[in-house]
Amino acid sequence: MTHPRTYRYIISGCLLALLLAASPTAWGKSRYWPTGIQLSTDIASPIYYGLYEGIGGQHEFNAAIDFAKIMLEGDYGFGAIQWEGTDKRATKTKSKYRSSGKYFRVGLNYNLLKDTPDKNAAFLGVRYAMSFFDDWLTSKISYDSKGVIDNGAAVSEHQKGVSANWLEAVAGVKVKVWRFLYVGGTVRYKFWLGMDRADRCRPYDILGWGLNEEQRFGFSYYLSVRIPFGGDAPSTESTPAITQ
Repeated sequence: MTHPRTYRYIISGCLLALLLAASPTAWGKSRYWPTGIQLSTDIASPIYYGLYEGIGGQHEFNAAIDFAKIMLEGDYGFGAIQWEGTDKRATKTKSKYRSSGKYFRVGLNYNLLKDTPDKNAAFLGVRYAMSFFDDWLTSKISYDSKGVIDNGAAVSEHQKGVSANWLEAVAGVKVKVWRFLYVGGTVRYKFWLGMDRADRCRPYDILGWGLNEEQRFGFSYYLSVRIPFGGDAPSTESTPAITQ
């Protein structure tokens, strides 16, 4: 597991690189003149989990403040997920896994499009994410690195207060469709997963991350409402005097 201090150095470096990518004019404008806030909900996750009967559900909300080329974003999600299955090597013994909790992400985007009144965006960005959950495993199967080692004694493990953290590289778009209504999508590449207090069993599904793999791709489809803050910053250029 990567030391927490290493994560702080990596995150600081990524955020600094994004800020330096913005032009001095955009940076000066972004520091003092936020142009609006966008409130969103991810409609892809409920649909995805709704396709699997009895799997549970996950809900996510997003808030973004745009400062010209730079956008500050945060996500908050919660839910409960359940998986049931069998193992052919263990005479079709049934297993059940359930997790419930919450997660958040925070990070910055850099808008690749020219600033317009519609405030459309095509962006690249980074996120730092954490998940906090409890999980339960019920099974008659135990495993080691070579396979099944027990197929008789019931296993029931309950882990409380498990936490996970990771980084994400993201790319996405946000487009105005009508008045204050926007739609958009974000593709995520998730990596450097770290885990804490998962001592009794390996979590199978992590809220916000997904199935427990070393790297993972994800996608969010957002429906948004944008609340403007009164337009762009006033120009800093001096106005020439009018003479008779």
